[in-house]
Amino acid sequence: MIPRLDELGSDVLRHKHGDLFNHPGLTNFIGTVQVDIDPIGIRSINFPPFGNGDGITASLFLNGRYWPSYGQPVDIQWFPDKMVRNAEYDGIHIKSTMVLPFDVNAALIRIDVTNKHSESRTIDFKLGITSYITKAVRAWNTPTAPAEYENKVELELSGDKKTHATHDMELDISRNAIIHMAKESTAAQIQGMIAPSVKLSRRPSFIATSLECAGGETKTIWYLTATGDDIKTVTSVFDSIATDPEGMMRKVRSRWEHEIEAIFTPNNDVYSGHLPILDTDDDEIRRVYHMGVLGVTYFRRDNPASVYGRAYDTLMPKYWQTVTFIWDYHLSGVVHALLDPKVMTKYMDTWLKMDIHSHFGTEYLTGSPVGYW
Repeated sequence: MIPRLDELGSDVLRHKHGDLFNHPGLTNFIGTVQVDIDPIGIRSINFPPFGNGDGITASLFLNGRYWPSYGQPVDIQWFPDKMVRNAEYDGIHIKSTMVLPFDVNAALIRIDVTNKHSESRTIDFKLGITSYITKAVRAWNTPTAPAEYENKVELELSGDKKTHATHDMELDISRNAIIHMAKESTAAQIQGMIAPSVKLSRRPSFIATSLECAGGETKTIWYLTATGDDIKTVTSVFDSIATDPEGMMRKVRSRWEHEIEAIFTPNNDVYSGHLPILDTDDDEIRRVYHMGVLGVTYFRRDNPASVYGRAYDTLMPKYWQTVTFIWDYHLSGVVHALLDPKVMTKYMDTWLKMDIHSHFGTEYLTGSPVGYW
């Protein structure tokens, strides 16, 4: 049988304070985003050719304190379509659900804040904002993605006329968003919060709100980011998602259901081949098979910046994005041959024309070889 999305989740992974921990990430087949050590924070927001290095943003400050300083664990569960995190401190429960919308460079996080006390409380909720956005149309031939560490920061003012501020202030704003712009390339990143009474600051850079929660009440707010060539592009993507974030969550789930079904369907509209459906009554064997399949298909990249069309990365979500390591591709060669033989044929043609002794792989932004020897 074809697996359902809910059957493909990881175990619940608990990150405790001080743990050495490899946090999981998501993809929308253009780029990837990795979760960080708190219930909201994210890092490595990279949608080639737009890079952010290993920059961390949306870091949670709860009631004035950076979340990790509380020393509380964060439970993380990965699904192909979403990342779910849960954490609690002093009767405040936080659940975040992150998705990457398809066909755009964006990440959306639903944040559910529950007051588990019997009395009403004011919960101060702040997200620390950073960006190292850059546009690098060149070989990404180092482990960490490109980044610019001196971006210009702007805040959008409210009103009919679009203006920008380049100094610290708390404002009533139109999008509740902070925009970073690269100085050395044409790139922008917008980060905003969908919530009531949002405050912004440029230095230090943060987005904040206060939630009045009755006993047992849950309030929902959203964090949204998008990257692109310029302010017009990123604000357009931001607006298209912010108008109906719940609807976008449903669209992402529906698309992923189709993606999973296509893997096991002959003559599907996603791959040039397909994989067999495993017929077994052993749930553990079935799970190993399905998770193994996802371990290959999750590296598919249909990035419009690719010079040779569809590619398969072999590492994510932090290192060597855009690169296909030949030996890693070889390890899953049978799966690639069955699922996407046209891409394998393209890779074989490319690699046979290159000197195998001078590279360990190729990358899709230029089609050039990558290697240290």
